[in-house]
Amino acid sequence: MARFVVLVIDSFGVGAMKDVTLVRPQDAGANTCGHILSQLPHLQLPALEKLGLINALGYAPGDMQPSDSATWGVAELQHEGGDTFMGHQEILGTRPLPPLRMPFRDVIGRVEQALVSAGWQVERRGDDLQFLWVNQAVAIGDNLEADLGQV
Repeated sequence: MARFVVLVIDSFGVGAMKDVTLVRPQDAGANTCGHILSQLPHLQLPALEKLGLINALGYAPGDMQPSDSATWGVAELQHEGGDTFMGHQEILGTRPLPPLRMPFRDVIGRVEQALVSAGWQVERRGDDLQFLWVNQAVAIGDNLEADLGQV
């Protein structure tokens, strides 16, 4: 049986998408992998090199080279904004919906009441940006991995 590997290294991107200046100008020039390898040109990551890291990057900024044996790819994601969690889901096949744009402060009271009514222990925490601490284990608040205003 053939195998494949989906390797997601969060915050280690290989460059911005083609439409970045139109949809996320703040990300123009983003290329964490390229910037790291440019600063550390002798860095060796043999497993990633063999899997095609430099192929995906599109250029060799240091000692590592493209792999002749790798089958590799990069994604042109379709979801709105910079939501890391949504990006990971999309890479594995989901079809993204537009995000809900609403600060959590607009619904915190309703969410808190629903949780309390369902029997959960809920504590409101924070000063300006409040969040809910549920059963002393789970935080519910604005999506800190997305653009501001996405919940």
